[in-house]
Amino acid sequence: MTRLEFSHYDYSGKGTISVKDFGLSMVASADLSQLNHYLDRVEALGNDITLKDCHVTFEVSTSIILCFKCSFGKNLIDVLEVCQKPETNPKKQNM
Repeated sequence: MTRLEFSHYDYSGKGTISVKDFGLSMVASADLSQLNHYLDRVEALGNDITLKDCHVTFEVSTSIILCFKCSFGKNLIDVLEVCQKPETNPKKQNM
């Protein structure tokens, strides 16, 4: 994700984007044959009450994307679900 794309999703200028917006940015470059599946999963992330207050910084977004690119065989959802792991504690900190 480039800084320009990040700023598109960071419309309020807070320096963070929601988990759902991050997911949507990832889906934008996904395999079109899987598009509906990915959109459904991102929608589920957006409806997850435990992620309501979780936001992603530009630095974290680029780290996740790098992880995804180096994951060799892992899919987008595996990478996005990193946000749901308890050790990230999304209620108490930005990701």
